[in-house]
Amino acid sequence: MTSDIDRSPDIAISGVEAQNAKRICTYAWLRGEVWLYVGQSRRGLTRVLGHNVIGELEEIRDTDTILVWHCATEKDSISLERALIHKHQPVYNKAFKN
Repeated sequence: MTSDIDRSPDIAISGVEAQNAKRICTYAWLRGEVWLYVGQSRRGLTRVLGHNVIGELEEIRDTDTILVWHCATEKDSISLERALIHKHQPVYNKAFKN
């Protein structure tokens, strides 16, 4: 049995990746070709991974994908979010619920 101290880490995050994780972004949650949710965040991936839709409404599956677009401003992020919602009509975005 290998002790925890001898075990390799599960994930290695570079400084650049850690910095990018905090940047303003727009994100999309996909299951295969199906767009489940599109959102935007001023706090980067902290919101994405802690969001009440992703992880609470439905669990993230091993085969799901989270796409992330870094944006220069919150205005750019909101514009991209709206465009992606309009184009893909994600399952869990309320704008398309009747």
